[in-house]
Amino acid sequence: MRKPLARSAAVAAAAVLAGSLAVPTASATIDLFGHDQVRRLACNDDVKLVGSDNALVFTSACKRVEVNGHDNTLTLRDVTTLRVIGSGNSIVLGSASSIDVSGHDNTITCTGGRKPAVKSVGADNSYRC
Repeated sequence: MRKPLARSAAVAAAAVLAGSLAVPTASATIDLFGHDQVRRLACNDDVKLVGSDNALVFTSACKRVEVNGHDNTLTLRDVTTLRVIGSGNSIVLGSASSIDVSGHDNTITCTGGRKPAVKSVGADNSYRC
């Protein structure tokens, strides 16, 4: 009777140890929801912002950045893809491969040398890339 119990305990302990040593393989998404946030964040992953009147600075390159809302101010390093849905957003970034904007009165400024592919649906959006 003791051996099966001891074997079960050993198997359970091994499973716990194996689980604690596992390395995550998927990148995380930084989800930001709300209004009037002032934050400085490291990136290296995907970012999804839903809200308004936020002031965010990302200190490292991001993969995909999606902004849903209005009157947000973002400062980004390089991004692969930037998607903006809303109005009155002001975004300064190093460079991007592609920019997709749906909305109006958004301002996007690129400080890097690479010119992105830009797709825009809306009115009075400004691009300096």
